[in-house]
Amino acid sequence: MLKINQDGLNDLWPVRSNDSHKGSYGRILIVAGNDQYGGAGILSSSAAVYAGGGLVTLATDKSNFTAVRSTLAEVMLLDFLDFDALKAALKNQREW
Repeated sequence: MLKINQDGLNDLWPVRSNDSHKGSYGRILIVAGNDQYGGAGILSSSAAVYAGGGLVTLATDKSNFTAVRSTLAEVMLLDFLDFDALKAALKNQREW
C-alpha cells in the first residue's frame, strides 16, 4: 500500500513566484451548463480553480451567471450563445 503524506504532496506542486499572476498558470475555457443544468459549469469551474488552473473562463447560459459569481468570483464568464465572444475566447486559448 502506498502511503501519501503532506511532504510527498508538496513536491508535486511547484512554488509560485511572487510576481506571477493567474495568467501565468495557463488558461482554461469550459463550455458547460444550460439554463436548466448550471451545476456542471459550476463544478467543473471550481475543480479547475482549485486544481491550480490559471485564468478560468466559463462559457455558459446567462441564467447561470449569478450562481457562478456568488460562489466563484475568480471565474470569468461568457454567454455561450454569444458566438463572436466564444470564437474570440477559443482563439485566445489557442494563442496562449
